[in-house]
Formats: sequence, structure tokens, C-alpha cells
Amino acid sequence: MPFCLIRVFSWCQYWIPGVLITILETSSDPKVLAVACYDLSQFIQYHPAGRIIVTDLKAGRRLVAYGTIATNSDDTTYKVMIDEVEDWNGELFGGIGKTFRDTDIGDKIEWPTILTRLL
Repeated sequence: MPFCLIRVFSWCQYWIPGVLITILETSSDPKVLAVACYDLSQFIQYHPAGRIIVTDLKAGRRLVAYGTIATNSDDTTYKVMIDEVEDWNGELFGGIGKTFRDTDIGDKIEWPTILTRLL
């Protein structure tokens, strides 16, 4: 990532990462979600305090489920097998109106790497 992108993020008082987080929470378009995930992951990777800033912006703070990574087909999402659900009302990523109630333990779902914490 070019240094100027970091500076743009900084100059905007981290408005852009906030917009990317909002896109991740509201969009259902797979291409839009993939781009937002990638951009946010680049910010976290290359900004000296990127992970802290994104955490402070509340990205990925709400624990909804535990799972086992089944595959990692690209750098933006994991296929996760659901092991335990903490919040059955939590919205499924990319599924507007769909919640974990629409899944069962053992199901595989796509989940963005940026919203996944490895244990």
C-alpha cells in the first residue's frame, strides 16, 4: 500500500476506515464487501496503529460465534464451520435479514478475515 494512502486515512481523522466498517456491516454485494475487506486489511497491515484504530472504531468487537476455519480460499474471507453461537440474533455476513438462527452448528459460512480473531 502506498504511504500516501496511510496519510489520507490519517488526515481524514480515520473517517475512511469508519466508512469501510459501515460498508461491511450494511452491504450485501460480494464485490463491494471484498473490496472493503481488502482495503481495511491493508490499513491494519500498513498503518503503524491500524489494528488499534480499527478496534477503537468497534470493528469486530461483538462476538457472535466460535468456529473452525474450514478453508481460506482468498485473502479476504474464511469458510468457517460453526462450532458454537454466542448471539443467535447476530446478522450473518452478507445476508441482509439473515441471522445465525438460519444456521445450525456444523454449517459452513463465509466470514471476512478482518472480522475474525484467531484463537
